Amino acid sequence: MKLKVPYFVWRDGRPRWVPGPKLRQQGFKGRDLKDDDGRWLPLEAAIAAANALTAATQRPPEEREAKPRRGEARTCRALYKIWTKSPSFLSNAPGTQTDYMGKVEIFLELEIEKAASGVPDEKKDRAELRAWLQRVLKKTKLSPYALAARVGVARFTIFGFLTRDDAAMMSDETVAKIKAAIGETLPAKGQVFGDAPVSSLRSYHLYGAWEYLMKARGHATANGVIRAVSVMFSHGRRKGWCEDNPASKLGMESVPPRLMLWLPEQVSAIVSMADRLGLHSVGDAVVIALHSGQRQADVLAMPERLFDDRSIRLSQLRMKMRQKKTHALIDAPMTPACQGRIAAIKARRRAAAEGGDNIVDLNAPIIRRDDTGEPHDKNSLGRRFREVRAAAAAEKGDDGELRYPGIETLQFLDLRDTAVTRLALADCTLPQIAAITGHSLQSITDIMKHYLVLQPQMADEAIAKLTAWLEREGIAL
Repeated sequence: MKLKVPYFVWRDGRPRWVPGPKLRQQGFKGRDLKDDDGRWLPLEAAIAAANALTAATQRPPEEREAKPRRGEARTCRALYKIWTKSPSFLSNAPGTQTDYMGKVEIFLELEIEKAASGVPDEKKDRAELRAWLQRVLKKTKLSPYALAARVGVARFTIFGFLTRDDAAMMSDETVAKIKAAIGETLPAKGQVFGDAPVSSLRSYHLYGAWEYLMKARGHATANGVIRAVSVMFSHGRRKGWCEDNPASKLGMESVPPRLMLWLPEQVSAIVSMADRLGLHSVGDAVVIALHSGQRQADVLAMPERLFDDRSIRLSQLRMKMRQKKTHALIDAPMTPACQGRIAAIKARRRAAAEGGDNIVDLNAPIIRRDDTGEPHDKNSLGRRFREVRAAAAAEKGDDGELRYPGIETLQFLDLRDTAVTRLALADCTLPQIAAITGHSLQSITDIMKHYLVLQPQMADEAIAKLTAWLEREGIAL
């Protein structure tokens, strides 16, 4: 396979970045392009990682992937710096990189003391300490007695703690002496995780951080932060900064699924309010997302040419795109409602271009800001969506009561699940739904498991079918 990518080599599924002679003279070395678990990167991710490495050769030396100097503390913040400049990190989509960085930075600034309330009870703490002592003995090849002598504690202190359940809990002072003797450093009191040596952190520190974040930031944020930190520590483990990943297998509780569907009257209310406020792009995005089942990022990235295949005629009326997240190819007809909204978008675009020097760019995103005409990003669309939602939530009927109670809880992301549920209620099969939305079959099954229980007509139809079958078979009981 011949690919015109600078310094990129692909041999039988094993990608590698191989710098030229000039770069090697500057100190750059070739490297295998693998993920944090040691697996070879797929072609697209490998090319992205190779391009990132090539781009890094043009940066000033201080901005390149950092290597700790001899004697420099290997702290979590130092690990964060080398991780965010590594090929495995740079091969992620820009949005994923931003998300990871934001979450890990929350962890880096968290005080370890605040996470202390999350340390397990004494029995579990004792088990953690015993496991650590066993690793110390294995690493130093010392007996419990020899380690006690080196540390300067009573002969039976370590042996007794390892073998007797009724032994007193080992003091912090003794643990500190052992850590000092083997070159490990305890997190200082009042220290933030960013300044703590990577080797000093244990799973109970991370579990404590998760418990604290659960209370301070919420369940979803806590899980997201620890998962991002786990990815960073996996990179640290591969770099030799720690033997184990202290953020893995913590037994974090999963976030309960969000059960929220847009009702037809709520869809109409949001779209109508958006048009009344002159925020047509919000209504455009809602209709396209609902009738295509696509994620917000994919909706915002859709160029106009996808909807008319670069022609004036709309004879095929098909949307053709590749999803950003899963790279699934989507080729689906538009519903009449979506077709009508697309026609309205194009009419507004043509009207804005008439009489001026503006040219309608078919490669530009079809969802554009109403004030500047620039493409929306998730933040600008989010602000406008919340503005429209607040106005719809405040609308009252003739009786003075709120016209759409509960509409203030709707989120844009709920449109994708609503689209899947609508397709299921329309008797579409799982493969048919996947062909439109790009979901995996398992994802569709999970969505239906949560949402179809909210649709009583499904149970009514199922019982009707069962009753008819029982009558045909002559089964009384």
